[in-house]
Formats: sequence, structure tokens, C-alpha cells
Amino acid sequence: MATALLCGGFFCLMPAAARGFTAQATLEHTTVMTGEMTTLAITVTGGKPSNPPEIEQVAGLQIQSSGTSQQIQIVNGQFSSSIVYSYSILALEPGEYTLGPFKLAEKKEEVTTNTVKLTVLPATAPSSPGAGGEEPAAPPQAGGRRGNLFLEVSVPKNQIYLGEKLPVAIILYVGDVGVREVSYPVLETPEFSFAQAGKPVERRRMIDGVTYQVVEFPATLTAVKTGKFTLGPAKLQCSVLTRTRRRSPFPDFFDDFFSDFEYQPVTLQSNTWELEVVPLPAAGQPADFSGGVGQFILEATANPQEVEAGEPVTVTLTVKGTGNFAALSAPVLRNPDGFKIYDAQKKTAGESGEEQVVFEQVLIPLSEDIDRIGPYELSYFDPEAGKYKTTRSEVISLTVTPGSEPAGTTAFTRPGRGTQVYGRDLVFIKGTPGRLRLQAKVFYRQAWYWWLHLLPLGALFAALFYRRRVAML
Repeated sequence: MATALLCGGFFCLMPAAARGFTAQATLEHTTVMTGEMTTLAITVTGGKPSNPPEIEQVAGLQIQSSGTSQQIQIVNGQFSSSIVYSYSILALEPGEYTLGPFKLAEKKEEVTTNTVKLTVLPATAPSSPGAGGEEPAAPPQAGGRRGNLFLEVSVPKNQIYLGEKLPVAIILYVGDVGVREVSYPVLETPEFSFAQAGKPVERRRMIDGVTYQVVEFPATLTAVKTGKFTLGPAKLQCSVLTRTRRRSPFPDFFDDFFSDFEYQPVTLQSNTWELEVVPLPAAGQPADFSGGVGQFILEATANPQEVEAGEPVTVTLTVKGTGNFAALSAPVLRNPDGFKIYDAQKKTAGESGEEQVVFEQVLIPLSEDIDRIGPYELSYFDPEAGKYKTTRSEVISLTVTPGSEPAGTTAFTRPGRGTQVYGRDLVFIKGTPGRLRLQAKVFYRQAWYWWLHLLPLGALFAALFYRRRVAML
């Protein structure tokens, strides 16, 4: 009682203005498909509104209150409270929707929330499990022809180019059934290279009046052969709560009702999908085609940008975008005259979830007349446009001062050309050896260190000899 009075008194001492009476609207998902559900949350801090916010119905959406929750926190002597008004939104029609602003009032003070935007996309009807899906026999069939548990594979198109990376959605639908220990789905496709493309995303979706918990596993496929192929079925392993035995019409009073159910392993199979892989067009293919299929941009930097003639410059080439980064060859240097050129080395692929690949190339300017590097070019095939394109980097400024050739070295230049290509599968040799240490001065390599190990052995023999001598006397 004392604690409650103390907290209540502490709260009363703080006026609404001091507590910062604010309200904010957020959406659980800003993009959904028709038939899917999302949650609108209006969070109020620093006060208690007299009434919940008024939410008007929007054509194309069905909005319904799903409850109110309250949180109270005291951190480092600072008191804070928040009230969350939750609303379930069912997407009925595709379109762009703006929700809010919403008004709330506490006594004479009024606040207004921000607006939120919701994008509803057209839905793709899930396939029937009869086309390859495998359902557990035990759970009740409340979901009509689809049942309570099924797996679906969906791709955005039926024809792709060789080497094109295709996004694939593998979706698990869970209805009125207990499921746990869900593994990541497997899609065995020798004609494609399969890779995961992020963490699973959970949503709610209504199909034929039945609400499903939907788990989408994003993935990508890269075509490695041409021809017509059947994609799938994808397979997913999970454990499903099923009835293990029939109950007796005269059950024992002490029977446990839940003992009739247990989780059993189940393998789900998805529908299949027909895909055609066509070769890249031969017409218009550049001689320096990189092998990339997708959309790319190229960035180039150099370090250092002020050197003496004969000193190395490291150029970092970053390719960003979407596509088959693993197949990309290095960008090509235009205007290479006056440089020793070493083969570019592929360093990294991907950073903080971003699709990219990084190359490094060492250049050695041979003359102080050189004042720039590049541009670099990367030729690729754009599957959306259906043609070859070239992306170019910016020209990098370079300052080269006269330098003296190190003793014992000679620069060989072919007659009539100022460019030399070095390092087939080699990188530039390091010019300085770094820190050196004379190995002969390491203590464990000295003779006296190993002679010290004989002293304990000699002492042991001396002690044994002395003991034997005393025993004989």
C-alpha cells in the first residue's frame, strides 16, 4: 500500500507538460499484400488521454481495435509511462493509403500523431497442396481445400536469362495448428544456384475467411543452364502437434487430456513452378563483357594520389547493385598508357547486408606527365532492359613528381607502348620488408639455454652417488 501511494504521489507531482505529452503512430508492416494483416500502434507517452483516438474506416481497409496496453518505468529516478492503442488492419484492396494524423487529449492539452503510409500490393493466390503439397493427416482441416498447414513457392516471372539472379519467395502458411522447430526450407535445383536472401519475415494473412500466420523465407536463384525446367518442390521440416491415439468412450478419471497429443516431425512439400532459362543475346555483346547479369554501378578511389614516378598506387574498385556478383570479372581501365598494370584482385563481397564486390588493382605511373587515372568501365547485361550496358567510374586525379629509379632495378618498356601488364595471378610485391629481428639473438636459440637443462640432471646424478656412498659406509 505504501509503495502504491508513493508511486501515485510521485506521478501526481509531475504535470503533463513536464512529462512531455506526446503521441506517435507506427505500422508493424508498411507494405502488405491483399488479404494480409498489419498492426497500427499509437503510443502515448507522458500522459493519459481522456478517450482513445478516433480511427475512421478507410475504403479498401478494415480497421478494428485489438486492445490497449500500458507500461510504467522508473530508470535512474526518472519516471516514464506509455499507453499503446493497437488496431488490426486487414488489407482488402491494392493501393496507397495514408493513415492519420490522429488526435488525443488529456484534460485541456491536445496532441496530434504523425501520419503513416501503407502500401497494399495485389495478392498472388496460393497453390493447392494437391499440386505437390504434403499435409499432416492429424490436424483438423479448418482451412478448406488448402488446410491448416502448407508450403508455397512463388517467383515473379516464368522466363529468365542465363546467369540472372531471380528472387524467390518460399512461404509457410500456418492456420489453427501447433507448429514448432521450423527449419529453413530447401530447394534442390541442380539447374540453379540457391541462396538465402535474408531473415524470415512473419505476417498475418486472411484467405477464404481463415487467418494464417505467414512466414516468408526470402531466397534467390541464379540460372546456370539454359532450357525449360521445373522448379521445386521446396521441402520444409517442422514438428506438428497431432493426436497420437483415439480417446476411449469411457476414459479413466485420471487420464491426462494432453497426453493424447504430441509433436511429430513432418516434411512439407510445396507446389512446383515451370521456368525457362534463355541464353544471353550474342548481338551487341561487348568484347570486354564482365559476365555480370543485373544492374550495377561502379565507384573507384585511389590511394595515395600524390606519388613519385615508379611508386605504386592502389586503386579500389567497388561494384554495387543487384545481380550475380560471383561471376563478375574486374572492371577495365581505359586510357592505360603510362602505367605498369598488375592484375586486379577480388577482395570482398557484401558489407552490412549490401550487395557489392570490391576489387583492388596496383598501378605504377612511369612518368610525371600522368595526371589522372581512368575512367574504369564495367560492361554487363541488364535483364530488365534486355540489352548490354556499360557503367563508368569517375576519373581520379593523380599528381606524379619526378622520381629516381631504385638501384639494381630497370624499367623495361616495349617499343611504341607506355603500358606494361604484370602479375598474371600475382599482386604487387611489397617494397619494404617491415620490421626485422635478428633470429640469432633469440634466447632459446642460444647454446647456453640448452646447457642449462643439463644442470638439474647433473644434480640428480650427484645426489644418487652421494646417497650410495653413504650407504656403503
